[in-house]
Amino acid sequence: MRAESPRLTRAGPGRDSDPRDNGPEDFKKSRRGHYPSPTPQTNKPNSNAKHYPPIRACKSAPPTVSSIYNNTLYHKLTHPMHINRIAIIGAGTMGRGIAQVFAQAGLEVLLYDSDPDALAQSLATITERLRQQCVKGHLQEAACATALDALQGIERLEAIDADMIIEVVPERLDLKLDIFTHLRQVAQARTILASNTSGLDISALAQASGRPDKVIGMHFFNPPPIMPLIEVVRASETSEETFVAVIALAERLGKTPIPVANSPGFVANRILFPMINEAIYALAEGVASAADIDRVLVLGASHPLGPLALADFVGLDVTLDILDSFARRFDNAKYCPCPLLREMVDRGELGRKTGQGFFSYP
Repeated sequence: MRAESPRLTRAGPGRDSDPRDNGPEDFKKSRRGHYPSPTPQTNKPNSNAKHYPPIRACKSAPPTVSSIYNNTLYHKLTHPMHINRIAIIGAGTMGRGIAQVFAQAGLEVLLYDSDPDALAQSLATITERLRQQCVKGHLQEAACATALDALQGIERLEAIDADMIIEVVPERLDLKLDIFTHLRQVAQARTILASNTSGLDISALAQASGRPDKVIGMHFFNPPPIMPLIEVVRASETSEETFVAVIALAERLGKTPIPVANSPGFVANRILFPMINEAIYALAEGVASAADIDRVLVLGASHPLGPLALADFVGLDVTLDILDSFARRFDNAKYCPCPLLREMVDRGELGRKTGQGFFSYP
């Protein structure tokens, strides 16, 4: 469900109306924010034109990433891993979204959070979301009941019996290292350990785990039930069996897995967050208002959401942490966060979750 548009607030740096409510309405309704397809040129005679053979349609589309790995690797493994029981550590926005995805796919899900209230709230949220899908006709009642039966909250991280454990805690390497060190003691020897990190070092987590061959990155995108992509991050220590099993699992979820290298930010965030940072610099330097900066990217580059509204959605504190991490790991000043971003985080203006960021939210 699309979030409500933010309200117009006072003028000044970092204050503007929702960039999504701009541009001709007929354009937005007919194209939904995307450009129309280019009109093919007719073959008019032109004495100066070079003549090329006509372009013919491909007989078949290129195979998907998952089908390539399943056909060439998964079925050739002597003992392929079968993943049916998932434990998820962290019941925040991403954790509960990922739990919902697995439950709807028919896997048994154990959801843990160190805060019992947060765990209870997440279980209630998932239940309500599934029931709403039934009401809207997007999910059969039997499938909803099956998903709810597959979902269970757990209050302690001790002797976890699961085929895979996915860590979904805030983007702090020290916190993630503590969890993987703890899992070294309590997880079964067969268990794959995955991290939903959006750009931290998978090899560091692998070494902390004591089972580096079974550690992998599985980066879901927000919101997990809707976004189709999973970046599958293979460290140098990750085994072929682990990698192929996770690719196959992503396909079972109905997602598109794309393998990426264990490099800061992987692919998506390495490109996305420097763009957001540059948009903040443009705002700080008075190049344009927040709404107009976002409108340029929406109407000029067909982005579904402008960079400043996206930063508000992600969280300005998370955005700052990611950019600080890039600056350290790449040792390159081009990744240093704009001072305006740091000032806003210091003031507690973190975006949608606090009601105030580059835009104002009810």
